[in-house]
Amino acid sequence: MLKGKSTMSRLGALPLALLALLLAHSTLAKKTPASPPAEPPIDYESLENVCDLVDMVETVFCYCDFLERGEGETANCLVYNSPRASDRVWDAFYHQPNLHRLTISGRGQGGLDAVPTRALGHLRQLWALEMKNTGITNVTEDAFGRSESISDLVLSGNGITELARRSFRHLTNVTRLNLGENQLRVINRHVFVDMPRLRHLYLDRNSITRVRSGAFVQLSELRDLDLFGNELRAVSRGTFKGLSQLRRLFLHRNQLEVIGDRTFAELPRLTELDLSENRIQFLGGHGLEGLGNLVKLVLRDNRLTQLQPATFSHTPGVFYLSLQQNRLQTLEQATFRPIMDNMNNITMYFYSAGF
Repeated sequence: MLKGKSTMSRLGALPLALLALLLAHSTLAKKTPASPPAEPPIDYESLENVCDLVDMVETVFCYCDFLERGEGETANCLVYNSPRASDRVWDAFYHQPNLHRLTISGRGQGGLDAVPTRALGHLRQLWALEMKNTGITNVTEDAFGRSESISDLVLSGNGITELARRSFRHLTNVTRLNLGENQLRVINRHVFVDMPRLRHLYLDRNSITRVRSGAFVQLSELRDLDLFGNELRAVSRGTFKGLSQLRRLFLHRNQLEVIGDRTFAELPRLTELDLSENRIQFLGGHGLEGLGNLVKLVLRDNRLTQLQPATFSHTPGVFYLSLQQNRLQTLEQATFRPIMDNMNNITMYFYSAGF
């Protein structure tokens, strides 16, 4: 019986072996898909000089202070017909490695599909880069390559809706980043990384409704943060986590309704805070806690109906206070006792008319 069972097992295994053989033959018979042809090596010396283009002027045209190869320091480039970021025209910058300032602007229907990383790879002496009206909608990871020489980066007035993680990585010398007048809606975490020298960040006049907690946590040297003219409904302590050196914060012209306790506790060096033209109805008694160095506070044009007794107990250094255009019925002397000495000083500015 055991012998018969073994024979049957071998017979049953035969079709399986045959099937495996057929499958293997079928796999070998399939043609391996052809790899895309490799991009031929670039003969950079034969390329046109970006400051003296002849054949590529229908795509990009640059005005430079000097036309000769290697002599240009400033270039203003106009983009036509929407060249792609991978186009060879960007390699024409090879002949101007000493450019210090570069402006790229869209003209007519011309624009870009992405940051021209290819061009930046040739510009190791670039200090200032401005891109405006280019139609770029998103900034991808490592979009600027290793442009470690750039200190001033202006991307305002484009159509940017999204910033990818590590969009600005390797921009280790940037001190000013302007992203104003775009269409950003959310500021996510891990966007502003590897930017140890960033001092001024402008995110004004976008459509920002939310800043993720910890979005600025790696910007320990930031001095100015401009978020005015957005659609923020709320901010919290986590919004400003990591900004221990911040001096000026502009939040006017948003839709803030409540400033809760310890909202600004992460900002011990802040000297100027603008909360005007919001919808603030309530300012917590400890809403300004942590702002011991605050000098200028603007609460004009909100919906405050009262101030808590301890409101200014955490801001003894305020010398400029604006409460105009609110709905305050009375101003209690006890509320202002912590800054009463300042109010008696001729350098104090206190605006309350029409409260």
